[in-house]
Amino acid sequence: MSAVSDRLCPNFIGCLYFNVSRLFRTIDKLAIKAFEPFGLAPSQAFFLLSLGKVKGETIQPSDLADLMNLDRSTVTRLIKGMQKKKLISENRIGRSKYLTMTAKGSDILPSLEKAWEDLSISLNTTIGQEHTKKINQSLV
Repeated sequence: MSAVSDRLCPNFIGCLYFNVSRLFRTIDKLAIKAFEPFGLAPSQAFFLLSLGKVKGETIQPSDLADLMNLDRSTVTRLIKGMQKKKLISENRIGRSKYLTMTAKGSDILPSLEKAWEDLSISLNTTIGQEHTKKINQSLV
C-alpha cells in the first residue's frame, strides 16, 4: 500500500461495506481471468455451471436470479449474451420461460468446471484456505 493508503486504511478497518467491497474486487479479478478464455463473464459461467448441475432439465431464469441475487433485467442481459454465443436456449411453455444448455454449452462444460476448480485453488492461495472457509461459512 502507499503512504496515503496506510493513513486512510485505519478509517475503514471496521467498515463492513469497505472490506466486503475490497474482497469482492480481489475475487472478481481472479474470476474474470479464469473465465476470460471462454469469452464469459463470471456470472455467465456460473449460469452454465448451474445448468450443468440439472443435466437435461430446464430451469427458469427467475430461479437463477434468486440464486445469484440478481435483478431480472440483469438476468435477461446475461441470457441474451449466452444465447448469442449459442450456449443456452430459451423455450416457452405458456407464459413461462425455461432455459436449457445447448450442445455447444455442454461441450465446454468440462473445461468450465476445471476453470471453476482452478479459481477455487487460486482464491485459497490468494486469500488463504482458512480465511476462505471462514468467509464461506459466515455467508451461508
